[in-house]
Amino acid sequence: MTQFPALLTIKEGEKPYKCMATEWLVDPDGPVMFRFISKLRQDGQVELVLFTQRQDNKKYILEHISFAENDFSKTISAIREMIWKFFPDAKMETENFGEMEPASYRALPANKLGLFWLGLVLRVNGIINKLRWLIFKKPPQ
Repeated sequence: MTQFPALLTIKEGEKPYKCMATEWLVDPDGPVMFRFISKLRQDGQVELVLFTQRQDNKKYILEHISFAENDFSKTISAIREMIWKFFPDAKMETENFGEMEPASYRALPANKLGLFWLGLVLRVNGIINKLRWLIFKKPPQ
C-alpha cells in the first residue's frame, strides 16, 4: 500500500493557521497551482509549507520555513512577489483555518480503508485531470 506523507503535521498543542491557493495557472509543463499551508506552533512561530500541485495531484514542496507570527504578512508578500514574477496576473487568497469548516481540511482516518480510499480518489482524479488537459487543454476545475 502506498503511504502519503503529510506536508505539515500538526502536533498536540499546535493549531492550523492559514492557507493560500492560486487559481490554476499554466506553464510549459501544464496546469499548476501554487499553495501553502501553515500552523501555529506552541513556541509562537508559524511553520509554513509552500508547494505546487499539478493536474495529477502530485505536490512538489518549494519551501518549508518557520518565522515569527508578526512576520506573517511580510512573508506572504514575499511569496506573492515571487509568484507574480512568473505569473503576473495570478490571484491569491489567504484564508484563516479558524474561519473554515473543519471538514474542509481534515483528512480521512489513517487506517487501511481510509488510505486505500484516498489513494483511489487521488489516482482517479489524476487520470481525469490528465485526460482533460490532453483532450481539451483545460486545467483542472
